[in-house]
Amino acid sequence: MRKLVTAVSESCGALRMDRPGVLEVTEALELGPGISRLVLDGSLDFEPGQFAMVWVPGVDEIPLSLVGGSPLELLVQAVGDATEAVRSLSAGDRLGIRGPYGSGFEVRGGRSLLLGGGIGVAPLIPLARRVAEFDAAVGAGTADLLVGVEELGAEVATDDGSAGFHGLVTELVEEKDFDKYDEVYCCGPEVMMRAVLDMCLEGGVEGQFSLERYMKCGVGLCGSCCMDPGGERVCVEGPVFSSGGLVGTEFGSYVRDGAGRRHRL
Repeated sequence: MRKLVTAVSESCGALRMDRPGVLEVTEALELGPGISRLVLDGSLDFEPGQFAMVWVPGVDEIPLSLVGGSPLELLVQAVGDATEAVRSLSAGDRLGIRGPYGSGFEVRGGRSLLLGGGIGVAPLIPLARRVAEFDAAVGAGTADLLVGVEELGAEVATDDGSAGFHGLVTELVEEKDFDKYDEVYCCGPEVMMRAVLDMCLEGGVEGQFSLERYMKCGVGLCGSCCMDPGGERVCVEGPVFSSGGLVGTEFGSYVRDGAGRRHRL
C-alpha cells in the first residue's frame, strides 16, 4: 500500500496527496528562454520520476515533474497557457499543489546512463542523487535551452552546434558501448526516447523511460492518459515505464490531445 505523503507549509498547513494545498513561491530562477525553476515554501517526499498536479487559479491544472523535495522545486518550460502561467510566477505568488503521483524510477545498482532531452532533464536531477555511479548526456535545440548540465555532470549536444556535440543527443550516445551499463534512464521528447529504446533493445540493456501524456485528473479516473492498446494509465502505471512495458504500445508513434484525437509524432 502506497503511503500518504505530507508537505508542510506555514501558509496552508498540511498538504496531503489527496487534496490540493496552496504554496508560496520563494524564489523564481530564469534558466533560459521560457524556462524557470521555482522554489516553494513547502517540502514533499517523492521518488524521482513522480509528478505533482500544479494548479494556477483561473488558468488550468497541469502535471509537472518534481525536481526537489525539501524545499519543493519545480522546473517548467512555457509551451502553452498553463505552463506560461507557472513559468511567469514570481517570489510571493502562490499556486496549488497536490501529489506526488505515479510511479517513479526504480533505482538499481551498477553503472547507469542518464539521458535527457530539453526540459526532460527534470526527473533526472533528483535521480542523479540516488544512483551510485552514472554517466549523463543532455541535449537541446540551442545552448541557452540546456538545463541541468552541471548538476548531472553531463555531456552536451545541441541541434545547432552552439554547445558541445553538433547534433542530437541520440547521435552523441549511439556509439557508446551500452554493454557497460546496467540501466538506462531517459526522459525527453518521445521521438528521442523511442530511439533510445531501440538502442536499449539492441544492446540488451534495461531501460526506464518517463513519459508525458495529456492528463486531467492525475489519479487514474478520467482515462485521458491511457495508452493503446492495453489501456495503461500514464498517471498511475507510469509515468515511468520499463523497456519491456513499452514494446508494442503507441510509444513513439502518436499521442492524444485533450479531445482524444491522435497526433503522429
